[in-house]
Amino acid sequence: MPTDFLSYVVSPFLLRGALLAIEISVLAMAFGLVLGLGLALMRLSSVPPYRWIATVYIEFFRGVPALLVFLAFGFGVPIAFHIDGEYLGETESVAFRFVPDALCVIA
Repeated sequence: MPTDFLSYVVSPFLLRGALLAIEISVLAMAFGLVLGLGLALMRLSSVPPYRWIATVYIEFFRGVPALLVFLAFGFGVPIAFHIDGEYLGETESVAFRFVPDALCVIA
């Protein structure tokens, strides 16, 4: 039993997924750092249009709850890239099929 678990943990599939998650995290942090630094410099700029753009962007995202942003990206990106409902429906049905019945009863 312990060797099965160990072989599962060090499987190439999971290691590739972990590496991909780390790469995405590092890229997102770098992008966020660059965007934040750019917006901070724009906000402190003496050029009024730069200050206005930065202020509008910052105040908009500070005032919008994170859940609303996630929903907007979750529903807006598929619409923007013309991903049909059948694809999303199939994705969701596969996700629901993998939820154990016991968890559905508890919920």
